[in-house]
Amino acid sequence: MKVSDILEDFDDFMDNKFRDFVKIAWIGDVDGRVLSEIHKISPESIELPKRSDDEVALHEMYKRIYLLYMTAMAKLSAGETQAYSEIFGEFEAALAIYAKNYIRSRG
Repeated sequence: MKVSDILEDFDDFMDNKFRDFVKIAWIGDVDGRVLSEIHKISPESIELPKRSDDEVALHEMYKRIYLLYMTAMAKLSAGETQAYSEIFGEFEAALAIYAKNYIRSRG
C-alpha cells in the first residue's frame, strides 16, 4: 500500500487543512512504531516514508491503524483533547491487535 492511498482516504474522511508533509510524517510515526516495537527492526535500519508514492509498512487491511492515528493527531492539533484521547485509545487497541496477529504468525 502506498502513502497516497492513505492520504486519499484521510482527506475523503476528514476535511482538513494539513499539508501532505505533515500527514506523511504522521504515517511515518506509525511505521516507526510498527517496525521498531513490533517487527523489532533497529531504528537505524528503518526508512520511513517521505513521499506519496512510498510504500508503507502495513498491508492495506490495516489501513485503519494509520487513519486512526492521523485522526487523533488532527484532533490534538485542533485542541480537541477529549476526542484525541478516545481516538488515540482506538489506535492503540488496533495496533495491539496487529501486534498480536504479527507475533502469532511468526511464532
